[in-house]
Amino acid sequence: MTSFSRRALIAAAAASSLSSTLVWPRFGSAAAEPIDLEVETRVLDIAGRAYDADRIVQSSGADGLSFDLSDSFDIRLHNKLDEPTLLHWHGLTPPWRQDGVPDLSQKALPPGQTYDYAFPLTSAGTHWMHSHQGLQEQALLAAPLIVRDPAEADLDEQEVVIMLQDVTFKPAEQWLEDLRGGHGAMMQGTDMDSMDMPPDSDTAMMSMSEGQDMMMEMDGQHDGSDSTSFP
Repeated sequence: MTSFSRRALIAAAAASSLSSTLVWPRFGSAAAEPIDLEVETRVLDIAGRAYDADRIVQSSGADGLSFDLSDSFDIRLHNKLDEPTLLHWHGLTPPWRQDGVPDLSQKALPPGQTYDYAFPLTSAGTHWMHSHQGLQEQALLAAPLIVRDPAEADLDEQEVVIMLQDVTFKPAEQWLEDLRGGHGAMMQGTDMDSMDMPPDSDTAMMSMSEGQDMMMEMDGQHDGSDSTSFP
């Protein structure tokens, strides 16, 4: 698992034809109550077609999570889906009972239920959170999880966090079956159709000041590959 400093940008959430620029407020460890984090379903408009997608959102409406390294990870997870779910905090080192892997660290959280997580943060970087329940991650159930290093707080840089994810109108279960070639094995040189992007696809615009530095990073989160930085 490769972690990155505050200088890094993450690539991960919105569709091939949909991308969004996400910026979150910071949270201090002095907060009296845990941050309410909700897992819910929303409908996206992609090229004029409705797409049912899951998402991770704070009760305030903010996407993703952002901390300083000195903060405590104090979260109350609410399952607002109509099926069990659970979130894994990818890149963090929680007690194993709070690692968020169904049937390994804990049971999946039933619909309408909540679960509290509380542990110290030990690693600054560009992390992410996602579901390990079934194919929920393929339904966009993932979000950035940023832990900033206080030593970099005074850097004269603009921070922009972007998540990119693939969207397909073919059911995720059918994709998995196709990738296995119908016989339980992963594809070997099989073509993947329907991957072309139209030239008028939605894009996110980021404003920068003249002479300002920006570090952009594309993170191979889904295949476990190393990230590539673009200064």
